[in-house]
Amino acid sequence: MNNDQSVTGAAVVKIIGGVAASNCDVWILRSIETLSHAPSLPLGDFWRKVAEAPIEVQTNELCSALKQAFQVVTLDAELKGCPEKRLVVDDGEITVCPR
Repeated sequence: MNNDQSVTGAAVVKIIGGVAASNCDVWILRSIETLSHAPSLPLGDFWRKVAEAPIEVQTNELCSALKQAFQVVTLDAELKGCPEKRLVVDDGEITVCPR
């Protein structure tokens, strides 16, 4: 899905909501890079932790943080226990598996 080179945090939250069965589902977050108007502690914290190793985060935590981003540059998240359910954002392209 091409979103004219800019993917908003709200758009990603909507997709995650369609994939996750509940707000307590756990995602394995492998990468994240976002742009926001104000420094966001959760987003910055996710970025720092993911730089060292993949982290686990609940749907509600991830969505709450992403709502603060006016752009999601990169994201690689997989629903824990369901490797076939994966969301990748890379420079304006969103890939949702399964399609």
